[in-house]
Amino acid sequence: MEIELLYDVFQEEIPIPIAPYGDDIENQQIKVKKKTYVQNGYLEALNIHEHGIEVIPNVKTGLKTEDFYNMGNSLDEETTLRKIYYNEICTIVKNHLKCDFVCPIPNTHFGNGSVHTVRNLQYALDKYKNAQITGEKYDIYDGGISAPLLGGIHTDYASTAAFDLENQMVNNIYPSGKEDISRFVLINAWRNISHFPIKQDNLALLQPKYVNIDKDLVEVALTFKNTSVRQYHLNHLNHDKHKWTYFPDITKDELLIFKQWDTDKQYPPFVFHTAFKDQTFKDKTYPARESIEVRIGCFWNINKKKSVSSSSSGSSNSKL
Repeated sequence: MEIELLYDVFQEEIPIPIAPYGDDIENQQIKVKKKTYVQNGYLEALNIHEHGIEVIPNVKTGLKTEDFYNMGNSLDEETTLRKIYYNEICTIVKNHLKCDFVCPIPNTHFGNGSVHTVRNLQYALDKYKNAQITGEKYDIYDGGISAPLLGGIHTDYASTAAFDLENQMVNNIYPSGKEDISRFVLINAWRNISHFPIKQDNLALLQPKYVNIDKDLVEVALTFKNTSVRQYHLNHLNHDKHKWTYFPDITKDELLIFKQWDTDKQYPPFVFHTAFKDQTFKDKTYPARESIEVRIGCFWNINKKKSVSSSSSGSSNSKL
């Protein structure tokens, strides 16, 4: 399927740009639309280790859709979302990757320290409009609920940010020392939280082997109200060489996982991703996308094999 994506504009003779984000929700980095193709990921045998992308089927959640919107006021408040879903998602990821320790990662975009993001376009737009009326300062990242991110291709962390995050987790969370760690992986665990399969604003994922590390990466510093984070954006010059994947009609009973960092050098370190518009889908009455993403840190102990065989994680994609 042909789609349009927003790439970054970057000239080789210019140093890697640092593009700040202000309270305005618009990206200040220069963007350009490029036509590309996205292919059905259910038709490929993708696995999380070798390809950085995988859909885990038949992993139901005990939460209702409305439970995902109960954010609470702080990480100390035991909402149903934090009490049940965090445990669910960590158990699924730990068992699937066969790692030794997992923990949700605080999302530095949000002042409330949320470790998840719920995506709901209408909710975010309504809140933003209300804030404009009252004069309150608000951006789409407040409260852990935002719109699907159509504004640009990105990874969640650049290498420097990933190293910093690993050190923070080791110092504050991991039960043993860094010398006992053989491998550290950052996972984005993404789920449709609606009863309706996702038809619009779905997620496109770039298969890592089609990324030119030397030419495609644009390192960007995102500055939010209370913090900042460094990410990679994607240069437009090689867009015709990129292979994009998506999972059409993905349901609430599936979990899409994709890597955002991996210290094992034999595997791809990260997956670029972005939401996109399906111009062939014309039903304006169909329910909009509702989804949740949780970032999870995964550790392997030094006394275990550093690498995991790809055969242990072959994709069980069911929608052929």
